[in-house]
Amino acid sequence: MTSCFSVAGCTTSDCFLGAGAGGDQLVIVSATGLPTPIVDNMFSDTVIPVAATGTIRKMVVGWGITHTFDADVDIFLAAPGQPLPGADICTDNGGGGDNFTGTFMRDNVATAVTSGTAPFTGAFRPETPLSTFNGLQVNGNWNLRVGDDAGGDTGTLNSAVLAFCVTP
Repeated sequence: MTSCFSVAGCTTSDCFLGAGAGGDQLVIVSATGLPTPIVDNMFSDTVIPVAATGTIRKMVVGWGITHTFDADVDIFLAAPGQPLPGADICTDNGGGGDNFTGTFMRDNVATAVTSGTAPFTGAFRPETPLSTFNGLQVNGNWNLRVGDDAGGDTGTLNSAVLAFCVTP
């Protein structure tokens, strides 16, 4: 593991891999088994197992999605043992725009995802603060629920990553 550092200026996954200081540990886990289709009027769950241990101090969620009408896309996150659908991370944003490209959700950034525009590149503030997960144990199966809540447009979940600063 690598020591955590401030993620305040990060806009790409590479930023989270830099050297840092402090006693917290950086944990980064990417989803496997992708890409998966995003089908009209359906939700699918991507389980992201985290084998690390520790208490979450802060976190970042990232993904890449191709979709022909972003406002159809709903994204939720559930911590291990929490009921689905989980916390509302991003739902019905972007109007008729296309895609989420290198999209990261972080607390304490200026632009809320509700004010963002497609292709949603960079860092946005999620609809539910990720600090909701602070104090929980990181270990276990996280569930990223992605769906399309309207007909006529489909897409693909191409990538998903969770990055945590945890106190061992």
